[in-house]
Amino acid sequence: MSGQENYDDIFEEDMPEIIKDNALAQIKATAEQQEEAEIAVEKAEEKLSIAKKEFVRISEKVFPELLSSLEMTEDITVAGLRVQLTEILRGNIPAKHKDKAMKWLNDKDHGDIIKRQIIIEFGKDEEKWANKFMRDCYQRKKQLNMKVKRTVHAQTLQAWCREMLTEGEKFPMELFGIFLQTSTKVSRSLIDETPF
Repeated sequence: MSGQENYDDIFEEDMPEIIKDNALAQIKATAEQQEEAEIAVEKAEEKLSIAKKEFVRISEKVFPELLSSLEMTEDITVAGLRVQLTEILRGNIPAKHKDKAMKWLNDKDHGDIIKRQIIIEFGKDEEKWANKFMRDCYQRKKQLNMKVKRTVHAQTLQAWCREMLTEGEKFPMELFGIFLQTSTKVSRSLIDETPF
């Protein structure tokens, strides 16, 4: 199917031309409205993406650096704006440390947070099943051309690290690419608590 199609056959043969023309005009107008709406969505998504990046730049870099340079480490209120300092646990296992990190997790009985991918995905609570499945595959008379992908999802890793830190457990943060990101949150305060 190429080019413009003629849709006259969808209308009744005895339908007056004026009604046909009106229906086609409505279709054309609605198609143009949809096209305009789609363009508006794309523009809005682009603007939102730019705004989010700017928000992250200010809240995680510019503002924390300013407060640090002023040696301010506590929440403050200035001219009705409450500024709260928070630390967010961030990170992902760096590619260069992946093998060591996976070995450390397995050696320390935390291998259950590792996902294995062999066409199907194994969840973090399926350690034994993943190992048995892989053993069965390797023991086949005819070897399978199989690639195993082992990963720890960033959010799973961060949740596990928070749990470890809460419980006072030690682990090599650098090996897992984990760091604390200082961030600021600004909200309107009902009471201005400072003379600024």
